[in-house]
Amino acid sequence: SQSKNRRATGDAVTLVTRPEKWRFSEGGDGYQGSIVTSAFLGPITEHVVQLDTVDGSQCRIVMRGSEVTLRPPGTRVACVLDETAVMVFDREEA
Repeated sequence: SQSKNRRATGDAVTLVTRPEKWRFSEGGDGYQGSIVTSAFLGPITEHVVQLDTVDGSQCRIVMRGSEVTLRPPGTRVACVLDETAVMVFDREEA
């Protein structure tokens, strides 16, 4: 029997990350997707990206600083993630 922390290839899981752990990739490497919304929210800028995944997952990218620019809906982007910040849950736990 599997322990709670061990998973087999093909097991259904849910990945959870913090939005500040995502960044846009300048080189085009990473998860591909399209901007859904982009908004200034006080000291941060939030971008919601529809990823080109089978399940249509979205990610939120939160950026700080005055140099951040808004990206129009539909803009194609590549996103990278600090993989050390990913939490993995069994699908039924999420």
